[in-house]
Amino acid sequence: MSVLRQVSFYHETGLLNGKEAELILDDLKSLLLELESKTLEKPNFQLFINDLVILNNSILFKNSFQNSYFIPFSMFGYIMTNDEMTCNDSLSYFEHQIKNSKSLAASGNRDRKVFFNKMYNQIDQLRNQLSL
Repeated sequence: MSVLRQVSFYHETGLLNGKEAELILDDLKSLLLELESKTLEKPNFQLFINDLVILNNSILFKNSFQNSYFIPFSMFGYIMTNDEMTCNDSLSYFEHQIKNSKSLAASGNRDRKVFFNKMYNQIDQLRNQLSL
């Protein structure tokens, strides 16, 4: 939703022309098609939805050697930290959110199709609204 709102905002302000908006929406739809495919075909690929958590663009990388936590700093940049306490706190936060989220890979076909069809419809609605 935040990507769609950004496309709408930048198109309305003239910072994004129709062709650019159309390309972004096409790429977004392609990305969603790829994610939908992976939830069906890759047993170890996990995608969770949570309608209550929005606009959280932080990233946590965790492996046996190192943890790294990326926090959005500006529109185009992140601050990275390897601080153990910060990474552990963020891991606890993500684990808590996952417990309260729905796995699209583990859910039934109906739930998965409802989610992805809703996303595709929102892209198409914005495309029509912008007259692309």
